Amino acid sequence: MTLNVNRSRRVRQIAIGLGLALAVSTVGVSGSSAAKVQAAKSGGSITVGIFDTFPGWGPKDNPANSALMAAKTIYETLFELNADGRYVPYLAQSITPSADFKVWTLKLRDGITFHDGTKFDAAAVKANLDASNGTQILTIGLARSACTAGTNLGFYSNILKNTVIDPLTLQINLHLANSEMPETLYASGRAFMRSPAQLTDPTKCGTTPIGTGPFKMSAWSQTELTVVKNENYWRKDAAGVQLPYLNSIKFVYAKESAQRANGVKSGTFDAIQTTSASDSKQMNSLRKNSSLQRLNSGAFWYPSTWFNTTIAPFNVKECRLAVSAAIDRAQYVKVRLNGIGEVATSVVGKSSDLYNKNGFQGFDLAKAKTLAATCATALGKPLEFTFPTDTSSDSQANTTFLKNQLAKAGITMNVKVEETAVIIKNAFPQTYQAMGLLLNEAKGAGFVMPFWVSDNFGPASPNPLTKIPTLAPLGKILNLSKTNDPALDAALFAARGEGNAAKKAALYKSATKIVQENGYSTAVATTEYDMFVNKKLKGIDGLPLLSGGKAKSMANYGMNFTGVYIEK
Repeated sequence: MTLNVNRSRRVRQIAIGLGLALAVSTVGVSGSSAAKVQAAKSGGSITVGIFDTFPGWGPKDNPANSALMAAKTIYETLFELNADGRYVPYLAQSITPSADFKVWTLKLRDGITFHDGTKFDAAAVKANLDASNGTQILTIGLARSACTAGTNLGFYSNILKNTVIDPLTLQINLHLANSEMPETLYASGRAFMRSPAQLTDPTKCGTTPIGTGPFKMSAWSQTELTVVKNENYWRKDAAGVQLPYLNSIKFVYAKESAQRANGVKSGTFDAIQTTSASDSKQMNSLRKNSSLQRLNSGAFWYPSTWFNTTIAPFNVKECRLAVSAAIDRAQYVKVRLNGIGEVATSVVGKSSDLYNKNGFQGFDLAKAKTLAATCATALGKPLEFTFPTDTSSDSQANTTFLKNQLAKAGITMNVKVEETAVIIKNAFPQTYQAMGLLLNEAKGAGFVMPFWVSDNFGPASPNPLTKIPTLAPLGKILNLSKTNDPALDAALFAARGEGNAAKKAALYKSATKIVQENGYSTAVATTEYDMFVNKKLKGIDGLPLLSGGKAKSMANYGMNFTGVYIEK
């Protein structure tokens, strides 16, 4: 790629654009806010209702959204998402790209330790990235690395080498250019920094989380997690008071939305997370409750239906498009989402850089019947498939509603009820004919793109894992639609490496058109999340960051508890 400005000027522009300003190690807040921060705020315990279970704690474990909120009390990431939607340094201090976006130099904050006392430094970050890109497998073997080899490898397989320059500087060398590295190193809040000891101990990797976060695990089961204050946490507030303020938090799995809603109204829960995907009725009711505080994520989350293009019936293009055409999205939003959500006109929402209406198959019942007939001819039988859905009654009702809509076009959808954690596990690699999963999100494409390409190793990758038959398929583990489309791959890889914003947007939009024309996936509506919080809890309006203002107060993972305290 040829840049039309000199390298130093370009790097400065990129750094400014990413909000990568250096900052002091304490929270920066206004004088009036600092005056309110008092030691009396410290102490107390709260209970939070969530709708996901805890699958485990290794890199290959994938906590769903509300369980991710709990995990983020233990673990932290190199970058954070701020209120402006930018990815800004957190455990990192700054990041600088080469002119071709193939080499990134990462500077880290000093004075941070993991819960086990290990220093957070360049060697620790290298250990995490080596575990995520598969290098660790080659150095210590698959048996000791089994807990680290999963979907994360697909996400980070573009990393060829991590080199420690000095104790607080790491150089990251890539195979293909990536101008979106901060978003890649955030990974929807899931790119946790774990203690090297956790990563290399196969007996503890998935059961004993060791992070740098404000809380440490005290007790854990699949349905409940208790975390306690990390007395040696690296942050203090502007008044010099040690963070976090709370002594402990208990996260309790309560799948049914009514259970969570009743819990927060009665005081059993101090806070709950809800999603419009299945909790819209309770959300509308709780939004009218003046005794509760509410945080809203905005509609930046775009659930998709992913069709497995390698097996019947969705190895036939017309079968995929028939399903998309049979869904009356406006009726679904009105009836099942109670008006919360925007009717999908693309596989991503209008806020996304990938947004493009071209090629998207919207509701058209007559066309759905025609496509279903063509599909049946190709298959030699009517269109029928099985679709997994979550165990909550609302999720099952949502799926039944879609099932009835599809039936009007002569399409049979069989429903398979499974827990969310099980569905996610079975999705990577894809074992379903079709499934729904929220992987498309936010404004940028850095997190979305790895799920759309056929193989994240990229063409002609020199990564040695590509030569190992049992490990090479991990490059394809994120490809839920199991596509093998050279034109789509070329557009996506070119877009990720492009430094010019206009050219990048055009490339991404062209990729979206390919996805939609071929019906690789479809969407029904945007999703948003609410947190409903007892008024005694303060400090819920977004954690002050060390660079880039405040964190987004509410995202798909809920809220951040580092600065939350109980008003006394």
